[in-house]
Amino acid sequence: NGTATVVATSAGATASATISVQLQNGPATCTLQPVFASHLLDPSMIKVITQIGVVGGGNTEIVGRSYVFPIDGIDGVRIPLTAPAALNVVAAKHYLPPGAPTSGYVPDWSLLLDAGCGIQLELFHVKDVAASVKAVADTTISNSSAWQPLSRSVPFAAGETFGWYMRGLNSVAFDVIVHDRNLVNQFTNQARYVTGRSNLLDVVCPWTLFAPAIRGSYLGAIGSQSGFRVAGAGCGSVNRDVA
Repeated sequence: NGTATVVATSAGATASATISVQLQNGPATCTLQPVFASHLLDPSMIKVITQIGVVGGGNTEIVGRSYVFPIDGIDGVRIPLTAPAALNVVAAKHYLPPGAPTSGYVPDWSLLLDAGCGIQLELFHVKDVAASVKAVADTTISNSSAWQPLSRSVPFAAGETFGWYMRGLNSVAFDVIVHDRNLVNQFTNQARYVTGRSNLLDVVCPWTLFAPAIRGSYLGAIGSQSGFRVAGAGCGSVNRDVA
């Protein structure tokens, strides 16, 4: 939302124009919400999935991501990541996370995937991406995981492979975050999230968006970062505030 001035220069001539953009809510412009009718990855390759809202490594922050831990004993095996619905990869970044080993560590990719109607997926620690994404992405290895818009979006059909994860040196899980831009999560101290943690305002459980036929295979894998599944644990919630 807001206004921006666009400036163009050619052959010594310069012109500008001011444009105004007002975003519409998803329900006002969408007639059909996307359904995740295909797998993101083969459930048989999953050891455990963590809940959203769990405290991060610093034990101080609420997180919107869900970590996916592959099964043991498959270091170096490329696990295909496939589009759960027809979507577009719209942003990416090739990066080395802080503290990564200087040798032996495969650089990561972060991705932003747009499924339409306000549903977007963020993935971090992806190890490789499809050639069609690399063709329009900056493949330079950065020290930041903050994805950058691609020069053009790259479409993928449901079930089509857009990337790969691979366990290896200091790499044991990848992150999945899903945003529903049509909603605003409610917190006990709402102002704290509006002003400083707005990334949590529209985070939803990734796994409940999948069609019933495959949803259970992901929800049944939810457990702790220590690798143990917890029956009936549920997907968690980003609202961990106490009045």
